[in-house]
Amino acid sequence: ASLSLFHAAYGAPGHDAMADRTRAVLVDEDEVDFVPVLMGLLLPTELSSSLPPPLLLSLVRSCHFLLGCNPVIVGKMNKSIAVIAAERPPEVAPRLFPGGPVTLVSVLVGLLRSALAETSDPPFPGTEPTDRRPELVAEILRVLFALRANMAVPYTDSDGHSCARQLGETLCRILTISQDPGGRSRGSRLAAVNLLMDFPVGYGRYLREKEAIPSLLSVLEAQADEVIEGPSRKRFDASKAALVPILAVLDRVAAEDAEARVLIKAGIFPQEEEDAYQAKAREVLAKGGGNSNGLRTKNMKPAIAMPRGTLRHKILRLMTWPESSCKRCASELLWRLCDGDASEFILRTGFGNAVHMLERLVERDITPDALTDQTSAHDCLEG
Repeated sequence: ASLSLFHAAYGAPGHDAMADRTRAVLVDEDEVDFVPVLMGLLLPTELSSSLPPPLLLSLVRSCHFLLGCNPVIVGKMNKSIAVIAAERPPEVAPRLFPGGPVTLVSVLVGLLRSALAETSDPPFPGTEPTDRRPELVAEILRVLFALRANMAVPYTDSDGHSCARQLGETLCRILTISQDPGGRSRGSRLAAVNLLMDFPVGYGRYLREKEAIPSLLSVLEAQADEVIEGPSRKRFDASKAALVPILAVLDRVAAEDAEARVLIKAGIFPQEEEDAYQAKAREVLAKGGGNSNGLRTKNMKPAIAMPRGTLRHKILRLMTWPESSCKRCASELLWRLCDGDASEFILRTGFGNAVHMLERLVERDITPDALTDQTSAHDCLEG
């Protein structure tokens, strides 16, 4: 059934008879009680029961394929879960899934917390290739992301023991895993970052208080390394796509929480070099007569060197990357860290000799017809 669902999820409707028939039998019709059976397997029958991670991984993937076939099927899945949960012993569901009704989301969060349990032996993510928990956690997070797109994942609840709160705590725990032999939890961290792209108000502060900012920066650096230095640097692939969410999350955290913004800025622009930067900035501004507009010069370069291999050098590389989303998000993050100060942005990055002019356009409520960083695009006739 799992393979058939995979085929149905990715087969072209109307052009693949087998995919169409699979969707009809397993998803749209009631000939086979597939959804109730699948949901029943996901819900434990007692507190001590637990399916092995490889089997759970297969079941969760089937849920993902179901959502791919028909996103609105989540309603049918939730109804099946409610019926099955009501048949479970009264002491089971409240303890396994506290904080509201038992739904697909609460079941997935419960499985997530179980896979990450501190009492597990060995601790997550394990060391053996046969330990499938890292893949299970990543897949659960991907399903939650798919549900989030359909507004099925709650983030705001007043109940301190709610599913939303549990999810927020669990995402933070995934990011801050200290022991990660062989980078086994990397996929889980990237999947967690995807869910954080639309985090609720106040969560940026929570991440800072739980000391998750360095973990976010380490995710950014690892992904930037893969894109800039990896063998796939000349083509668009999942590595480049995974850069955009982490840049966007850091930008949102910096926008929401001033103290977090200081930590992120210090992680990219080390404090031990700040004195040198400030001295150079004063020197450059003095040459311009103390006027920030004096920075309108050609051949700009950062006020202090950005050694190859440093995080700031990598982000600077991303600012000129061919892929537009990476370029835009990297630039927006650095602009945020400079508090929207055009002079500081220019001095720290060496880019933006037109930024003061753009500020004047904004002040006059003028919107350009086109804006590009490609010199060849300035000549619409000759290119």
